[in-house]
Order: sequence, then C-alpha cells, then structure tokens
Amino acid sequence: MSDYIYQTNLFPQSLLRSHGIYLQNQMTWGNLQVLLGLRQDYYQDERNYRTEDEERVEQSALIPRIGAVYTLSEGVNVYATYVEGYQPQTASVVNDPNAGGPFDPLTSRLFEVGAKSSWLDDQLTISLALYRLTQSGELYPANDPNNPDRLVQIGEEEAQGFEFDIIGNILSNLSVTASYSFNDAVITGSDNEAEIGQQKPNAPRHTGNIWTKYVIENGPLAGIGFGLGANFVTERLGSLGSRENPPLFPGYELLDAAVYYQLEKFRIQVNVNNVLDETHWVGGYDFIRAFPGAPRNVMTTVSYTF
Repeated sequence: MSDYIYQTNLFPQSLLRSHGIYLQNQMTWGNLQVLLGLRQDYYQDERNYRTEDEERVEQSALIPRIGAVYTLSEGVNVYATYVEGYQPQTASVVNDPNAGGPFDPLTSRLFEVGAKSSWLDDQLTISLALYRLTQSGELYPANDPNNPDRLVQIGEEEAQGFEFDIIGNILSNLSVTASYSFNDAVITGSDNEAEIGQQKPNAPRHTGNIWTKYVIENGPLAGIGFGLGANFVTERLGSLGSRENPPLFPGYELLDAAVYYQLEKFRIQVNVNNVLDETHWVGGYDFIRAFPGAPRNVMTTVSYTF
C-alpha cells in the first residue's frame, strides 16, 4: 500500500427531477389481443446546484409502446411488439466531472416478432423470437491515457438476430432445457470511420446453454437427482474509444454439474460451477480493465419449505 497513489476528486452538487405520465389500454378481439401504451417523460437536471455556476438542463420525450398477440391454435401464439426507449445522460446521471460531455440522451427503438408454443400436454415448450434493436448515443470509455475516466458517445448501433428456447420433460423424471441466440450487433454511426461496421463491445455473436436434470424416483436412492449442463459464449470486443484495434476477449465453454436430494419438504443441493476450472473472461474494457470469470467453485444449499 505504500506504493499506492491517492487522488481526491470533487464532485459538484446536482439535483435532478423526473416526472412521467403513462397511459395504457389492452383490447381483445376474438383471438387477437392488442396493447397500446404511451408515456410522456419530463426530465430536469440542475448542475452545480446552488452555486454561481448553476446550469439547468431540461429534456422531454414521448415514448410509444405497441404489442399484439394472436392465438393460432390451442398452445400456439404469435406476437409482435414495438417500443421506444429514452434515458438521460446529463452530468447528474453520469456523475463524473472527468467523463466529459455534455452528452445527448440514450434513445432506442426495438421491433420484435416471435412465437410461443406448448406441446404434449405442456411437456414441451418452444419459443422463437426475432428482433431488431437500434440505439443512439451510448457511452463508452475513450481509452484516453491522460484521463481514464473520459467517455465518448457513439452515434448509432444496430443489433439484429434471433433467440430460440426449448424446455422439455422427456420423462417424468428427466428434463432438458436449452437455448441459443444469434446477435449481430455492430456500430453503424460514429465520428471515427474505423469503428463503423465493428462488433459492438461485449456483445458476442453466438451464445447458448443446455441443462439436463434426472431424478431417481424409486428404490433406496429415491429423491436423489443429478444435473449436468454447459454454456458457451463466442469472442467479444472490448471498448472502442480511440483504439483502431480494440482488445479481443476469447470465447469460452463452461461445464456445470449438480446433485440434489429431496425428501418431502427438505432439500439439499450441491452445485459445482466451471467443473473443468477454465480460465475465461466475461467481458471488460481493455486488457487492464478485464472481468475474469469465476474459477471452479462449489455451492451448497439447504432449504426447508414450510
């Protein structure tokens, strides 16, 4: 600790107020259900509150939300939704005088369609979703060696892809849960032309997981269950900022296992996470500020239901 360098930062006083009015209506016509929502937001930020340099920022946004669900048949529904988002990013929200700015608010538009279905007396559930998300104004570390707290704002990002989930009870004592998602998230607008077309930071293109559970129903070992699963994440970029070649975090695959014992209202469970003790990185900004994943670890849970 004798080698530590201590630095004092003074944060100016600030006062922010947020108010909103929200209206929503849900309607049904036969097999069709429609949800309409509208929100009016008002935001006020007073920077350097109660000082000679006090500065007021006022913003407002009208945010619509539309959703529809149509029942094709018993157990099969299709849906579509459109929603917009708004989040202020003024000095009081960012709360760091070294971050730079002023910054525009973060806005978004999401359009999603999908289907959800249930089969075999609800023993098998399948869902599929396709989406397109556009964001404008997200903040990222600038990777400025003279000011590590400085942020930069990206003009526009676009993510499109799909998600697939399946939950099935193969037998009364054997179940499987699996999911996969594809996410093509790229920078589509930036003052730095080298960033346009690059993958969005910390957004893998492919992720997936599977989990199986088997419970012994009869015999002296009745009530004991076993679980085994795996998940994977493909490579991800770190923050963009001023770097032409941003850091790349490799993909990883993890194996997890569990043992259960259920006796009426008493349950004991032992989970072993990252069974193979794989070194992996769940994300980060650069090679100095990277977030390591947990090594092999064991967690025991004992519970009793009243």
